[in-house]
Amino acid sequence: MRFAIALAVTITFLCPGTSSAQTGTVQGTVSGAPRVRRDAVIYLAGADPFEGDRLGYLKLSKPGLRERDQRVLDTCRRLGLPLSISMAGGYANDVEDIVDIHYATVLAALAQSRCLAGEVEPRAATATLPAC
Repeated sequence: MRFAIALAVTITFLCPGTSSAQTGTVQGTVSGAPRVRRDAVIYLAGADPFEGDRLGYLKLSKPGLRERDQRVLDTCRRLGLPLSISMAGGYANDVEDIVDIHYATVLAALAQSRCLAGEVEPRAATATLPAC
């Protein structure tokens, strides 16, 4: 049996110090790679671009990181691509910031999953999830 591995890179550049309302972008998405056969996306959802992270230098706000996550989810949904998300990074002095960032990624993915499953109403425990 032969396996072929194709690598498509999705990069979203967000201007340092931005929030979701002020995000400047230069974006190349998986849809912009026409010669690559795309079967699935593995998204490394790093928390280190956060403004309070010791090792990240992009200085993104939490709303900016949520926007990044949503763009990846929306692109995969639009292209019909299966998505695997891995949490990564997170070296903020306050561990609650890291947890908040990763938790927001999980909530966004859960909301997307429920939309794809045809669930219209989010359950009470997830009432803060974005609408489909």
